[in-house]
Amino acid sequence: MDKYQKGIFLVIVIIIGGVIYFNTDLNLDNETFKSEEIKEISLPESSSKKIKFSKTSKQQTYEILVDIKGAVNRPGVYKLNGDVRLCDVIDKAGGLNNAEESELPLAKKINDQDTVIIPKKGELNQNIIKTNKNVVADSDLKKSKININTATLEELQTIDGIGKKKAEAILNYRTEHGAFSNIEELKNIKGIGEKRLQNIKEQITIE
Repeated sequence: MDKYQKGIFLVIVIIIGGVIYFNTDLNLDNETFKSEEIKEISLPESSSKKIKFSKTSKQQTYEILVDIKGAVNRPGVYKLNGDVRLCDVIDKAGGLNNAEESELPLAKKINDQDTVIIPKKGELNQNIIKTNKNVVADSDLKKSKININTATLEELQTIDGIGKKKAEAILNYRTEHGAFSNIEELKNIKGIGEKRLQNIKEQITIE
């Protein structure tokens, strides 16, 4: 190989080496660019957690306990969520059972620790909703128990399910037999059975 050929070969080697070096450097720059681009557009892990926490906080609810009695299928104490109305409590207790539906304020708001008493057909609407502070009703509120040994005709009629005729019967019994010795003695009066006595037991006294 003469000097001319050696010169040409050396030039070719230099050109090939330059191309290889240039391509390698370009690939490295591309990889660096891609890496930096990914870092710039990715969301920090902490940001994702904050978003999830804010969504969860909006779904928080509160609970209340309500005691429902009387003319429903499943009387008892129930736990309900959120803004509760009388119709919600009745539904939770399995619906009405021989109730005086015309007397029910179904849209009435119920609060924590309220007691709901659903009257049976023929009973007066005296105290459908008892709150933890007072009794809510359309008629006069009862603040104390009725003493069946001293109560007047009008006072006896404030007892749930005791109308004028039953009140008169209680007065007549008291006149004929003297003062009641116990509350159970009311069952001797026509129209007052065990179920009715249980409904009014907490509203009366003999002392």
